[in-house]
Amino acid sequence: MAYKARIRGIYATALTKLLVDHGFEIVQASEVIKERLSLEEEIEYYDIDIKDRDDRQGVKVKGIRDALEEFQRIARRKLFDCVIKWWKFPLDGVYVGKVLTIRNGIAYIDIGGTYGTLKVYEKLNLKPMDKVIVQVDKEHPGLPHPRLTYGVRVPGKYIVLIERPVVKISRKIHDEEARRKLKELGEKIVTDGLGIIWRSSAVNKPEELLEREYVELKRIRDEILRKASEADKPQLIWSKTYYFEALLPGYSKMVLDEIRRQVTPTIPYHHMYKASSRIICQFVDMAENLLKKGLEMDEVYSKFLETIDKYCFNVDDTITIYHIKYSGEVIKLGPARVLDISEKRDQVTVRREILGKGLYDGLNIEKKPGDYAITTLKLGEWFYETKYYRKNGEYIGSYININTPVEFHVNSIRYFDLEIDIAKLGDGEARICDVDSFIKLIENQKVGIGIAGKVVEVFEKLNVKPPNEIILLLNKHKDTVENIASENKTK
Repeated sequence: MAYKARIRGIYATALTKLLVDHGFEIVQASEVIKERLSLEEEIEYYDIDIKDRDDRQGVKVKGIRDALEEFQRIARRKLFDCVIKWWKFPLDGVYVGKVLTIRNGIAYIDIGGTYGTLKVYEKLNLKPMDKVIVQVDKEHPGLPHPRLTYGVRVPGKYIVLIERPVVKISRKIHDEEARRKLKELGEKIVTDGLGIIWRSSAVNKPEELLEREYVELKRIRDEILRKASEADKPQLIWSKTYYFEALLPGYSKMVLDEIRRQVTPTIPYHHMYKASSRIICQFVDMAENLLKKGLEMDEVYSKFLETIDKYCFNVDDTITIYHIKYSGEVIKLGPARVLDISEKRDQVTVRREILGKGLYDGLNIEKKPGDYAITTLKLGEWFYETKYYRKNGEYIGSYININTPVEFHVNSIRYFDLEIDIAKLGDGEARICDVDSFIKLIENQKVGIGIAGKVVEVFEKLNVKPPNEIILLLNKHKDTVENIASENKTK
């Protein structure tokens, strides 16, 4: 089965190319995307919908579960460092619930093992212990406890069945004749005090097809109500649409850069810059327009870096380093004062004052007042080194953090920590730290197996023998690793 995908945002070109290469059909594509990838006009409804997160550091993904799982499978094999965070509630899940309590106009509803919140209107006349049919509010995904709505909406490919006797039409349908026809058809087929919303995908579809879907959605609703009437405890009784967010760290962005480069001129670190700020986005577009006109990459990229310089951190600026854990924890290292930036803005050296007490990780040496750290970070590198000093300049030791490729943003640096690190004592002895934590990242499917090979490359680059546990892990998954390598060569 070919899943249908709708894709919007700064990752649209690359993700469209990636999914087309893996057998997806693209629907409702923008004019730019259709031109770049020679796609035909297709306004069918989607199985999976992909758009930017608000911070543009990844994408929000919703749709039928099978399509989402296929996207996840592709991401695990191609974007090794991406973070997939599933929401545990179906995006349109219908529950039989029980009112626990009502406070300040909000009802707290037991939906089976957890609770959701429902805004109470006077006409609902709810009271504690009442049985109620509720549905997840699709406009607020990601919350630890879902917001709920009263009643049932049943989404289809062309119609959304609702419980108000009204015929509504998607604002995306601009053709007045098409709107008129759908309005007339809706008023003819809608019965039983129900209502519908016509999706844009309904335009120019045969009336018989649309009528059949309406009948099917009514059947589904009747089945939902039957199950609800028989339910003797809070539980999920129907769902269709699921949701997750895919965070895209440095390596994922770089892979997507390369995929995008296959179909249109693309500067280095395109997606990193696009995610950095709105103003930098504009300069990326300007630079790539010059590439389309035939200017050389070196000349254009050099001018681009010169242009964005005044909008980004510079020497003596104070910045924050975002040390992000795959658990979701974000540790802010800083404030860090910028000591030096390379001419190509691809390497930065910063100084941090050590304020905490205790021992230095991996070094087991006591922190003292006045200690400071000098860190050099290279754009796109899988590790960085921090050297620790006493107040008088005496060298204490070094700590090499292994992470997803380092990203530079307007006033910050970010990466995802891969847990495994190397501590170097003053005498040069190297200690490998937290190997087990890295292995767990892979075994718990927080990252793809391909990232183990990248970590081995880091050890080889640093002339440190890779841990046996990682070599054994790669051997255990040898066939998968080889298949991924083969896919990545041919795509």
